[in-house]
Amino acid sequence: MFENEQQVLVFQLTAPRSIDAFFSVLADDAIYQFIPAPPPLTLADFCNRHSLMNSRLSFGAYLDSERKVPIGLLEVNIQRAGLADVGFMLGRAYWRRGFGSQIIAKSISQLDSNIRTLRATVDSRNIGSIRALEKNQFVQHETRLGMLKRQAATEYVYLREI
Repeated sequence: MFENEQQVLVFQLTAPRSIDAFFSVLADDAIYQFIPAPPPLTLADFCNRHSLMNSRLSFGAYLDSERKVPIGLLEVNIQRAGLADVGFMLGRAYWRRGFGSQIIAKSISQLDSNIRTLRATVDSRNIGSIRALEKNQFVQHETRLGMLKRQAATEYVYLREI
């Protein structure tokens, strides 16, 4: 099923301060190579970017059941009835180990049934994210030109019906 035998705990974040634990793992420059925004410089900046809102569901992923080893986040931004955009970030130490696929699968299983279609946009060079999406039955729907850090980039739009 997944390349990694270690299972991750994924749960919906509901308290505004619950996002704090992820700052040290997700402020790494390497994570932002395919994300338009620069890495957050402070915990406050990180919390503002990932604040919990009515139109956003945030899921935290931990490597242990005691929630002491945070490894990544997945956010679902509800766009309109039935459609939501999905984005995820995984700490560099956890890349290429199957954790991204687990985070996506476990987060999807917790979504409200009103969300019928998930959409993810990914840079064409972000092979790890592409693999994680495809392992979770996301299908490439569109290719488009975009901009990433003031450079032309190719983006893939993936969809998944749930």
